[in-house]
Amino acid sequence: MFSLVSPTYCDFCGTKLNVNSNCTRSIITSYGTITCNITYWICPNCKKHFHDNIVGVSGSANYSDEFYNKCLSDTMVDAVFTIPAD
Repeated sequence: MFSLVSPTYCDFCGTKLNVNSNCTRSIITSYGTITCNITYWICPNCKKHFHDNIVGVSGSANYSDEFYNKCLSDTMVDAVFTIPAD
């Protein structure tokens, strides 16, 4: 369901990146919580930090894009069918 995309070279100076540390992230999805092992990277030249990108998860969110969109659509349905009290 999810794929990891690892950076290989520094976006700033072009140097090949080194592994800085590893971490496990938990991602909330409509199908339950999944865990992904991700790597944090560092440029040995300019010391900039990078991380693996999880396809289907925007930024550093702990939920998948499909889960977020489902929550939004459920909220919109509730908003459309809720009759305000007078």
